[in-house]
Amino acid sequence: MKLEEAIGKKLAWLRNDREMSQAQLGEALGRYLEKPWSRQAVNAAEQGKRAFTARDMVALALALETTVPSLLLNFELPADGVELRSGVQVSREEYRKLAFHPADITGKSSTDLVEGIATLRDHYQHIRDWNDVLTRQIAQGETLLSLAEQGAVLQKRAQERENAEPVAEERDDG
Repeated sequence: MKLEEAIGKKLAWLRNDREMSQAQLGEALGRYLEKPWSRQAVNAAEQGKRAFTARDMVALALALETTVPSLLLNFELPADGVELRSGVQVSREEYRKLAFHPADITGKSSTDLVEGIATLRDHYQHIRDWNDVLTRQIAQGETLLSLAEQGAVLQKRAQERENAEPVAEERDDG
């Protein structure tokens, strides 16, 4: 996988996670660059068909409310890592260490934090899955409630009709 493709996949994931369209991300970049990116430029970046300058990386981090190292961390890197423009192959482990060296801040190894981030990502996915399940259950509950309310209205009308019928019969007898 080319380095630009790894960064592009992460851009697409972050953009989707923030519920932004490509056009919206392009407009947001315009606040930090000389001009906004078109939807096509964002698409090209996400497809790995665009090189990134340092200025682009900072603007992307700001627009996506993240950090530059976060843009470089891609959890879906192939086992053989990434390929630089020169053709040099950088292993997955080397790439992650270069992209994020937490020992400077926390004293923990890159591997420990990458594993921790992967665990958090899994937990986040489980939460999203549960959210989907609960949303469907709430929708089903609202449907059942609506049906129950309709049934109550029909039952009330039936009772009103039953109560109204004897009155009409009494008038006929009288």
